[in-house]
Amino acid sequence: MKTAVHGVDEMLRGIEASPLFAAAIAPTGIASCSLAVEGGQTSVSLESGSGNRLVVRRDERIESTAQEARFRAPPVEPALVILKAAERSAFGTSGCGIAWDRPVTGRASRPERAVTTYRGDVCNCQASVDQGSTGQVVALSLKSAC
Repeated sequence: MKTAVHGVDEMLRGIEASPLFAAAIAPTGIASCSLAVEGGQTSVSLESGSGNRLVVRRDERIESTAQEARFRAPPVEPALVILKAAERSAFGTSGCGIAWDRPVTGRASRPERAVTTYRGDVCNCQASVDQGSTGQVVALSLKSAC
């Protein structure tokens, strides 16, 4: 992917190096992509050959980043392995203080799904695992706002 928009090249390199990209997109490659830049907000949406999606949004004005991988084909690695690696990739080896041992589980927007959320103490960091009715991972996300 080539672009001339300031800062987008760096963002794309970061996306392609991320564990969420490795889990959702890399196994079957990028089938489609879109990029939107408006004001201080940049959004990249990628779809893999298997139908998995990765959406990354960054808003420089409020130092906010959100990464969400949605899976048609579940990830090979366990969800927490991917999310812990994504935290280190985004924040360095010490991460953003996510309390992996204190999850909060609740209902997703659909009653047959459950979301487990893990919160950190740096930059309002949070990671979540969205599971279907049989426990399969349907989405993983990592969000922060400094």
